[in-house]
Amino acid sequence: YSNSPAESPWPKEGWAEAAVRDALAAHGHDTGALTTALFALLARREPVATPGDGDHPALHTPFLVDGRYGTRASTVVTVDDAGTWRFEERRYAANGVAAGSTVEQFRPDTAGHPAHEGESR
Repeated sequence: YSNSPAESPWPKEGWAEAAVRDALAAHGHDTGALTTALFALLARREPVATPGDGDHPALHTPFLVDGRYGTRASTVVTVDDAGTWRFEERRYAANGVAAGSTVEQFRPDTAGHPAHEGESR
């Protein structure tokens, strides 16, 4: 799984590449709509690839609910046309229930120093 050699294929990888490409094409420069679409992709709990015999669900499901080896956070990073970077992370408990979120954004000034804003819930 994530500890496999880098060249090992993940069945969900092709789905994820196509889904992100489609989200970018559909939402273009609307970073709010793009963020919503990307979090929806990351939150999908149904398999996106056909499991093989003995395969772990992590190979096929973007969001995995498992007390020992499940999704604990999802992060989306966007940059808008004005150059504002926005990082949003959503955290989850072992049972898959939302446990909090953090949003940080900044726009570097002309000298390259970030002007920072953030919130955490």
